[in-house]
Amino acid sequence: MGQYSATMQIGITFWRDWVESSRKREEAMERRYALRSRGFDLERGGSRVSEVLGVEPDELWAKGKHRRIVGARSLLCYCAVRDLGIFMSSL
Repeated sequence: MGQYSATMQIGITFWRDWVESSRKREEAMERRYALRSRGFDLERGGSRVSEVLGVEPDELWAKGKHRRIVGARSLLCYCAVRDLGIFMSSL
């Protein structure tokens, strides 16, 4: 009774993983909607990244490859994709 066949164990693992991934997707979606409902968008995210990293907001959008600016842009892109659900191709 306490033993399961290998096929049943694989099935149980599959469903457990599926439920966990579904839960994570749902939490991410809720976080996205919460941020958007509070007015967070790419512009506001850029302002926040600028404030935290001590970069001028205009520098984020300007051309250039200075290490400090590239790091700030990378953080902005990461947050935009992960937290706001913006596609990287649209950035």
